[in-house]
Amino acid sequence: MNSEIRSLQSTGAELRMSQDGKKLAGVAARYNVRSKPGLGFDEIIMPGAFDRSLEAGDDVVALFNHDPNQILGRRDSGTLRITSDSEALRFEVDLPEHRADLRELVARGDIREMSFGFVVQDDTWNNEDGQRVRHLNRVRLIDISPVVEAQYPSTSVSLRNNATMTTPNNPELFAELRNLTNQAHTILDQETRNAEDQQKLDRLFARVDEIESALNEERNSQSLAKADALLDQPTKIFTRSAGYDNVGNRYTDRDSDEYRASFWNYMRTGDRDQAFRAMSIGNDGAVVPTDLERMLVEKMQALSVMRQVATVQNWDSNRDLPVEDALGSAAWVAEAGTITPVDATFDSSSVSFRAYKGSASVSSSSEWMSDSLSLTGGATNYLTTVLSKRLTNLFEAAYVNGDGSSKPTGIFQGAGVAGTTHTCGSGDTAFSNVTGDDLIDTAHALSPQYRNGAAWIMSDSMVKAVRKLKTTTGEYLWKPSDRYSDIAGGLPGSPTIYGYPVITVDDSYAPAEAASARAAVFGNMSNFWIADRGASSVLVDPYSGAASDSVTIYINRRTDSHVILPEAFSVLKLAAS
Repeated sequence: MNSEIRSLQSTGAELRMSQDGKKLAGVAARYNVRSKPGLGFDEIIMPGAFDRSLEAGDDVVALFNHDPNQILGRRDSGTLRITSDSEALRFEVDLPEHRADLRELVARGDIREMSFGFVVQDDTWNNEDGQRVRHLNRVRLIDISPVVEAQYPSTSVSLRNNATMTTPNNPELFAELRNLTNQAHTILDQETRNAEDQQKLDRLFARVDEIESALNEERNSQSLAKADALLDQPTKIFTRSAGYDNVGNRYTDRDSDEYRASFWNYMRTGDRDQAFRAMSIGNDGAVVPTDLERMLVEKMQALSVMRQVATVQNWDSNRDLPVEDALGSAAWVAEAGTITPVDATFDSSSVSFRAYKGSASVSSSSEWMSDSLSLTGGATNYLTTVLSKRLTNLFEAAYVNGDGSSKPTGIFQGAGVAGTTHTCGSGDTAFSNVTGDDLIDTAHALSPQYRNGAAWIMSDSMVKAVRKLKTTTGEYLWKPSDRYSDIAGGLPGSPTIYGYPVITVDDSYAPAEAASARAAVFGNMSNFWIADRGASSVLVDPYSGAASDSVTIYINRRTDSHVILPEAFSVLKLAAS
């Protein structure tokens, strides 16, 4: 199984082995904790990320070092138990009798870290302080495994002999309980016991009962709080999409070797074998294996300017997000006075995310396809490179200036409201007519609270026009830094206008230079959301080009985009005439 794997390091966890050493327990994943460096980006597991997988009854295995030949327990058989609370994903597994080696490794502290394998179902990408950050919102859990290496901090693994999983909220009680049981074992192991020993044993067991009662009460409270939290959440619409089976509560395994082999056979021949027909979903082709999908998304992320600066989601259904139609206000209220309702409403403003399908294709001779696809690595690189460029160009144009008609709504179309739009003076209908004052007025049309983290976005032609602005004495207004003089130094890597970064997009994507055209948008780009839908799908056509012995491959991917808070952007418009 080629799922993503993350390892987690124990930080100062106290590892203990009971006398019988029959159970292995600990923390498999911590929520709201950043991964260690090494992934190329920061990653955070969000609370509840595993809930749907656990609630759906997905089978999970406990392995040693992720080796399927070294299985320790299985959720379906009841030998592996997994729970999730507000802080972590926890596990307890009944160790096989023959794994004395693992008991010794854990007891000695040689093995003290945990790892888990997963498949992403819903994640969010954004930029925080110049670093790409990925939030795992929902994942399918594949396996948990004691390992040597570590990727996340703050997990633990220990051997124990009771059925109660360690709760970090009461470490003192657990420490006392462990001490009491050790004392009790010492007395019980004696060959003879006197009346004093028996009295001490009775006191020990009485205190053990008190602690267990307190811990059970705490667990009940935690379970009730979790249930209350679920009841407070809005009902989520669950629909079948790429990655789900026919009943909508399990995920299709696109990571399996069986699926991957069938997929590449389909790519070579266009033939859907029996196993592939059973696993593939959708009427518009075959869902691509996870490794190819990951490469495709990463290449699109690298090529797309908008995907790098926007908030990127992956959802399994249409979503309507209610947003305020204005900033709203607050007021002081006298004691026992009447609270006035806010003057901004959610009723008239709702952002609807849908799934618009973009397609790209590539044709090649059947001989090349057969030879190349026999080496799946080469075929994966070729397909992701060629098709990601074509899809990125298509999507980027929509993310920038799409009108929402059979395509996403772009940032130039959705940004700004009447109060945050600055229009150039009469006759200023060209980019070259824009003045420095126009840029300053556009920046200040935006409320100060929205200017934090803001940036400009404009076409390359508009950037060139702004770069040419001069004073009355002929000096350039825009000097990228003190190091450069006039135009001699060119544009540096991080140009700014009025102290804010500039995001440059291709002229073919942005609004054309014309009267009333939007010349620039200013605001915090995290308020522009891109929502992908499920995974990509591929359709192979070996028939249309049969006369020329060629094969055509179509790739389909669904996405949408919207400004979720228009008033968080200001717009610079050219004059109407």
